Amino acid sequence: MKTYSRNRSRRTYGVLLLVLALFIAACGGNGGGDDQAAEGDTQAPETTEAPQTTEAEPTDAPESTSGETEGPTTTGAESTEGASAESEPVVLGGAVDQTAYLVDFDGPVITGVELAVQAINDEGGVLEGRPLEVSFQDMQADPQQGVRVVQRFITEENVTALVHGFTSASTRAVQPILSQNEVPMIAASVLPEDEAFVFTTIPPAVFETGARVQYLADQGISNVGVMHDGTPYNELQLEVLTEGAGEAGLTIVGTEQHASDAVDLRPQVTALLQAGAEAVVKLSAGPTNIVAAQAMSQSNTDAPLIIGIDTLQTHQQAAAAYENYLTVGSGPQVFEALSDDQKSDSLIEFMELYEESGQTDVDPTYMGRGWDATRILAQAIDAAGSTEGQAIATALEELEPFEGASGTYDFTAESHYAFDENPFHVVRFTDDGSVEIVFTPES
Repeated sequence: MKTYSRNRSRRTYGVLLLVLALFIAACGGNGGGDDQAAEGDTQAPETTEAPQTTEAEPTDAPESTSGETEGPTTTGAESTEGASAESEPVVLGGAVDQTAYLVDFDGPVITGVELAVQAINDEGGVLEGRPLEVSFQDMQADPQQGVRVVQRFITEENVTALVHGFTSASTRAVQPILSQNEVPMIAASVLPEDEAFVFTTIPPAVFETGARVQYLADQGISNVGVMHDGTPYNELQLEVLTEGAGEAGLTIVGTEQHASDAVDLRPQVTALLQAGAEAVVKLSAGPTNIVAAQAMSQSNTDAPLIIGIDTLQTHQQAAAAYENYLTVGSGPQVFEALSDDQKSDSLIEFMELYEESGQTDVDPTYMGRGWDATRILAQAIDAAGSTEGQAIATALEELEPFEGASGTYDFTAESHYAFDENPFHVVRFTDDGSVEIVFTPES
């Protein structure tokens, strides 16, 4: 009322203003009720309370505006999200090795993920039109760095799901974080004991080792030596290989462990050959497979060296170093050697895309793993109808079998390994890049 009075014409309301002024002056020293005290406090110390009055009015106006701003952030944020959700990107995180010893595996995974993201967006994205995005961070094939990378993806980038490379120790290390935050991940490595929220594109170890055991038995070889480094995947393979060899009537005459960055494996090869090995099975992946081939060549032996999954480039270099070099390969890597009835429509489609990509220097097997992982995640996100992690994980377990570049994936609640049939062949590479299938195992 006081502010209103001061703004009216003294000519019209002079008498009334005088009466009010005298009344306020009289009340100022008495301090009546709360309302009167508030008014007295505002008016009497004009130097102090005038700013309060002045501030109160601008604050009141923004309160109304502020209320409108807060509405969209909370309630209005729902309508803002509702309006932008149709175009807001769905972000995937890629925890991959970009600088360490598994870069030749994870690099092609990155390429495959990028190709799949582009294809999915060309087809309309996910969740009825939302574009898919992917962000990669280097976890350096190191479990501690893997933990840091995954934590950043979850807390800073708020990713919907993750794609992970071949580092099995990192997959095991990050699983509790994924489970706690309910963020699903598809890796290219062996699974940890607790599979919650972690899925893999890699076939069960029994298929990779089983192909080699069956081949050795088929060749009449009885005594086998084993080399490996100490990763969780190789420890699992050794366990499976030992069991499978016993069932097939093979004897493991020795086991030699080595560092993942070893540059000389002649002592290990010599020890196994002296123990009576008629063949050497190597469980590790990476440059040490070339080192093993060189060691075999320098050991005056013609015993077969059979390694596991690896890159096309490694196979070619190892084959150039040692003639009796064999490995296990899957569809994309041995595509030209497959018969027509061994080539699925999905594999043919992927290999055509691979040829068109202009990146044929990248191994198609691991590019295919990245392609498959991204395609499967996109299907699961659409099936879940949301970006909520638990819903996506459940959808992954309930998807219909997915025909991918590397085989048919069929995750279940009981197993987050996807393959029911062995996708591998025992093959021989030559240094000119050609490949020959020498044995196809029973599933």
